[in-house]
Amino acid sequence: MAKFQKGQTSQSVILKKKMITESMIRKSEILNSIKHYDEIPDSLTTSKSTITKTMVNKWHDDSLGVIRYSYNSSMTEHNALALRELSVAIEDLNLRLKKSEANKNKNVATKKTRLTTHDINELKRENEDLKSALAEVYRAYMQLLDNCREDEQIDKAYRKLILDQARILGNNRLALIK
Repeated sequence: MAKFQKGQTSQSVILKKKMITESMIRKSEILNSIKHYDEIPDSLTTSKSTITKTMVNKWHDDSLGVIRYSYNSSMTEHNALALRELSVAIEDLNLRLKKSEANKNKNVATKKTRLTTHDINELKRENEDLKSALAEVYRAYMQLLDNCREDEQIDKAYRKLILDQARILGNNRLALIK
């Protein structure tokens, strides 16, 4: 004799159905709380800029209390309300993500236009000042180098004169002593 009569369902199957429904509702709650891409859980895989039902169905994370289930399980009659709620949550999330991305791009574009007007002119002025300062430093360096060479030549000439005098005087002294 069979364990169950025709039309009866085991407790494990009923429990699994309840877990799937609860998971769908929990996923909807999590998706509704997400405002930016940074808030998307790592366990939820995303492609490009949208989140699909397939990705959400495959999403599982024990710490968040969500499990994976098949597409057919989500389409059953007893999950109709949870599926509707989940579909709305996915659509809303995709809209929020698009808006946040558009705002981010808009802010970046605004910053670029501000930079190109005032800051670039200021940077050009600073660049010209730095070029002038560099030219002055180079001129001063070349002048010091020139003076150093002249000083070396003068020092060599003095050294030669002193050595010549010492030789001349040294020879005379020797002659006087002898």
